[in-house]
Amino acid sequence: MRICDFRFAISDCFGSGRPVPNRQLKIEDRKLNLVVIGASLGGARTLETLLGGLSADFPLPVAIVLHRGRFADESLAAEAGGQGVIGIILTGANNDGARGLAAIKARGGLAVVQDPATAESRAMPDAALATVQADQVLPVNQMAAWLVEVCHATAKRELSTTSGNAAMPEA
Repeated sequence: MRICDFRFAISDCFGSGRPVPNRQLKIEDRKLNLVVIGASLGGARTLETLLGGLSADFPLPVAIVLHRGRFADESLAAEAGGQGVIGIILTGANNDGARGLAAIKARGGLAVVQDPATAESRAMPDAALATVQADQVLPVNQMAAWLVEVCHATAKRELSTTSGNAAMPEA
């Protein structure tokens, strides 16, 4: 897995960038193509935990927006569109991550928020939960396993769809 430090907003990378109709897709029925993670205060340690649980062959690109100390800039909130985007908000001392997560959710993406009780600074997870109906609220030590499970479920569905089989045999 290659990790990059994005210093710009990710906008309209996937899909039209417009809000999608309020239709519910099961997580396993989505074609996933990007994970966007936002964090600030306490984020470096939290990212170590989350990313440490992902294997080197994790199939999705991971974009990270990490505010660091006095250089934090509220304009760094990530915005991405499309049903294939998973937005994750981790620990943080401001609310800009909530705006980015709301944009992802409005375009049909998934919203995942660190359980505020487990965050070093709960301001950003609390703001995200007040702004967005989260698809998952998890402690950070359970996020990697959840991401892997979701990616395998969607990959399994895609394989069965492309091979013409209704179901895949269990491995």
